[in-house]
Amino acid sequence: MLKAWSGGLAALILTGSSVAAQMASSIPREERARELAIEYLEFWSAPNGLALDTVPEFYASRVVFHGREVSARELTEEKRRFVRRWPERDYRHRRDSIDVRCEANGDLCTVRSVFDYDARNPSTGRASSGVAAFALDVAFDGPRPVIVGETSRVLRRTDPDADATSSLR
Repeated sequence: MLKAWSGGLAALILTGSSVAAQMASSIPREERARELAIEYLEFWSAPNGLALDTVPEFYASRVVFHGREVSARELTEEKRRFVRRWPERDYRHRRDSIDVRCEANGDLCTVRSVFDYDARNPSTGRASSGVAAFALDVAFDGPRPVIVGETSRVLRRTDPDADATSSLR
């Protein structure tokens, strides 16, 4: 379920306005990286069309995705396969788990978080739920923060018929 936002980075991401960019630039980078990570998971709980449409807004033109460097186009295709596999998704941050560390110069922050997830595919009857963790590397070298690196892993499955081949990717 897509949650309502109070503005912040969602306004910047969705409008691209220079006023929003100027307002966001006064917010500490740690907080901007944290908000981007929260909104990222919220968008991935959205209907497929919206989730896929936002991929270019969240990511840099090249991203290290689960250890391999990919273009924005390749990443979008990877995400498209994922939403086909799991068309219904609900991700919920464990907000007390969010940890943000920024480099001394502030150009790159890493956000780590634990979250609960439920994913379903009504056409196949498959479902997966559990607890997972992710790390996002967030860069600040343009008008808005963008994800330049992403990894995730399942920590615990809570669905009764989970198999070892299930994945968040």
